[in-house]
Amino acid sequence: MPYQDFRQFLDVLRQQGELIDVDRHVALTDTGRALKQAYQNGRPAVVFNDNGTVSLITGNQTNGQGHETALSQIASGKLGIDIERIKIVQGDSDVVPDGFTGGSRTIAINGAATVGVADKIIAKGKPLAANMLEASAGDIDYKDGEFRIVGTD
Repeated sequence: MPYQDFRQFLDVLRQQGELIDVDRHVALTDTGRALKQAYQNGRPAVVFNDNGTVSLITGNQTNGQGHETALSQIASGKLGIDIERIKIVQGDSDVVPDGFTGGSRTIAINGAATVGVADKIIAKGKPLAANMLEASAGDIDYKDGEFRIVGTD
């Protein structure tokens, strides 16, 4: 219903004695500060396990919103690793000292932080891969979870 039509509808209800009105609000959320804190606190972190799995350690604790799935999808897509190999570690104060529930902000904050961590992994891995593959770091590409020399199979 267009807003003007809705206002006329409210006028009719008021004439009938109904106490009703419309109010508009804008909610601002300071996700920028939370994102900065996520980076400064080193969260999320990624650990490559000996068994071929990857642990994404996050300070956020899901409350049934499906954050584990979304964060796994982000990490899988960015790192090119099968989603089944990604394990989300959350809420374990022995491993994750800082964190917050985050609610609806979790994916905006930790999703962006996960992308940032993945980018750092790839950037730090290129010189290491170059050394192992006896190539220049500029000749190294990362695709489908592997570092490769550009132009080779």
